[in-house]
Parts: sequence; C-alpha cells; structure tokens
Amino acid sequence: MEKIKYYKYTNQNGKEDILLQHEGISILYFYNENTSSFEELVTDQDINDTTIFIPITKQEAFQIGYNEQTYKKTKTFIQKAWFLAAFFHFGQKWKDGKDMMKHLQIVASAFKDMAEIVTAILHELLACTDCNSSLIKVIFGERILEAVEALTRKRGEDIVYSYIPRLRKNPLGKKVKIIDIRELMDLNKLEEITQQDIETYHKYKQVGMMLGASFIELVPSSILLEENRYDSLGRILPNRRSKNYSKLTQVERLLLPENPYSRSKNSAYFEFKGKEGYWVTDSAKKELHETIEMKPLKF
Repeated sequence: MEKIKYYKYTNQNGKEDILLQHEGISILYFYNENTSSFEELVTDQDINDTTIFIPITKQEAFQIGYNEQTYKKTKTFIQKAWFLAAFFHFGQKWKDGKDMMKHLQIVASAFKDMAEIVTAILHELLACTDCNSSLIKVIFGERILEAVEALTRKRGEDIVYSYIPRLRKNPLGKKVKIIDIRELMDLNKLEEITQQDIETYHKYKQVGMMLGASFIELVPSSILLEENRYDSLGRILPNRRSKNYSKLTQVERLLLPENPYSRSKNSAYFEFKGKEGYWVTDSAKKELHETIEMKPLKF
C-alpha cells in the first residue's frame, strides 16, 4: 500500500487545516468541500518548510480535518461520509484503474435516500482502508455500520454459502451491492475486453441474481436500452423482436441472453435455484424439455 504523509498548516482563511501527500511526490493536496475530494494545493510557499507545513500523524490529521466545529455541528451525514471516504481512500485506485472516489460517486449517484447514499459512499471503507467499525458507528450510527459490515466480505469467507446469504439479510447493504455489481459489470469502461473480463462479468452477473437483482437492475449505467423491450430477466419480449441482434455491441451481447422465445438451444438464461450454490439453465428445461446438467458456481 502506498505510503501517505500528513501535514497541518494555516489555510488562507486563517484556520488550521490538513494536507496529504504521496510519498516521493512533491505535491500537497487539500480537501475541497465543493468537490468532496483532495485537490492539488497551489502555493508559492516552500512545501519542504516544516515550520509552515508541519508533519503530523494520520490520526492527528483526521482529528483536525473532521473535528472542526463545522463538521461536528453543521455538516450533513452525506458531507461527513464524503470526507471520510476521501481521507481514507486517498491515493487508492479502483479495479478499472481510475480513482476510487470516481467509483464511489457513480454508485452513490444511483440513490436519493440519505441512508443509501451514505452507505454507498462508505461501502468500500472497511474492505480497502484501515478505518474501523467504531468510527463509522460513532459518526453514522448502528444502521449504517451494519450495512457497511454486511457489504464487507470477511477474509476467506465463502461467497455462495456465507457472504451472499449474510448480505441478503441487510436490505440497505443489498441495494448498494447490486449497484456496485452493476458498475463492475460495465465493460464499456475498458479499452479492450479480454476473456478474463468476460468471465468476471458473468461471475458478477450471477452474484447479482443471487442477491435477487432483476435484469434491469444489473444494466450498467453506460448502456441505454430500449424501453419496454425486455422482461425482468433480460429476455426480448415476443412482440419486440424486430431489433437486429447482429447490430448489438459486444457488451450488449454479453448483457442480453439469447431470446428464449426462439426455442433455440442457445436461448437459455441463468436463474439461481438456491440449492448448494448451483446454477441451472431453467428456461432450457421449460422451453426445450431437455435435461440440463447443473454446473457449480466457481470463484
């Protein structure tokens, strides 16, 4: 993990504030409340002058940055959540190589309810940083903590038999995870799609369905689908088959199952049966009256 340095200084408003720095890089970052992120500090002062920029510990930096009177009394839970996320995720990249904060912004933007937004902002905090449960509980309360903990997979925890059943019991956490999965499935973000990306895509799609997500809930935000064309499992409705399938992009082909109404052998869609973590091509059984071998879900 990249080492971060922390400093305190007096900002242009005469207040004590904090700065963060990547070790080995001569750039200091201040927290911009308007963008909810740390941005480069532009200054004529010598950033190596320790009488101006005073080195402090991470704990001291958090106390200064968060415990200002404005944060304690006048800031909303959402504003507090963004500060926590920006502070603890500073310098981290998401799986697509972009800044972690961008991923959190995309997930949070899918919600309007305050508790859902806060949970979305914090959903990677316990998994990817050294932030502890006690801090989340003190600031946001038991309900938010339970949701974030439900979203956090424990080390060595089995996905099918432990993590997903545990997450399903927390409605707030489950909502956030479905949106998180939706964005993980968005292959449009990649410059080149590899076989591994395709396998990962299908893994997340299965996890989303195990959580009870409908097809529409798993459609990545970068893909716009024709309204009222598909059912809840992504099958093209019988009276809406006019769209030329050959014109779909590679990502759309992965997203949409073949049309089961064509009675084609490739028309099967996958549905979780809830027994021993297996998936079965249920539509093929119903539509084609064939016996399909059950295949285990592997991670």
